Amino acid sequence: MPTNLGAPLFKYLRREHATRLLAEGILRVGTLHEYRDVGRYGNRVGDSKEGSKGTMLKVDRLDVMSKDDLPEFVRNSFEVGSGKFTFINSTFLVTEDSPDFYIYSVTKRFSAEAMRNLGYDACVRIDDPASFFRALSHSLRHKGSFQGLHSCIYMPRYTPPDKQHNIHPALIKEPEYEGQQEQRAIWQPASSKPRPVILACRKARNYCSRVD
Repeated sequence: MPTNLGAPLFKYLRREHATRLLAEGILRVGTLHEYRDVGRYGNRVGDSKEGSKGTMLKVDRLDVMSKDDLPEFVRNSFEVGSGKFTFINSTFLVTEDSPDFYIYSVTKRFSAEAMRNLGYDACVRIDDPASFFRALSHSLRHKGSFQGLHSCIYMPRYTPPDKQHNIHPALIKEPEYEGQQEQRAIWQPASSKPRPVILACRKARNYCSRVD
């Protein structure tokens, strides 16, 4: 469910990038999958499992004579022949991977500590999110269509079969990141392989101010 665009939002940036956004409307719209590059972004911003979720079950021992003996969520993934076989200290895992999207991440509350932990030293307040993302979407119109602003859900990516859910994998983040209070503006890309883009969106600057 998209988040209400009425309340002010905050964007953590490096100081020079905050200055360019406020002066010229220059900003970067990234992609969901690029943040899997932990080598580039580090563990504070990057996540090698970004955009994925799964159903997981660990078993100490499981004797199998037929598909009916397997956990229901993996039965279609196995071919069971004649005879008996045993799983010892095994993990059954079925994963779901999100398509790549254009992403512009913000937070719904300013935290100097969270800003520093993410490696940034400046913050821009988006005073009018509806107008800001309308302007941004216009600049991105040939590359993608706006799908709304969505709050990240902080929970384990891999859950037991009895706790399956319909939360989109693009919105899941591990509980340890909950302090970031991240919200994601999402665009469905026109291309199957979107790449990060630098935009000059002069209108967007009109809806922002500096947080000192």
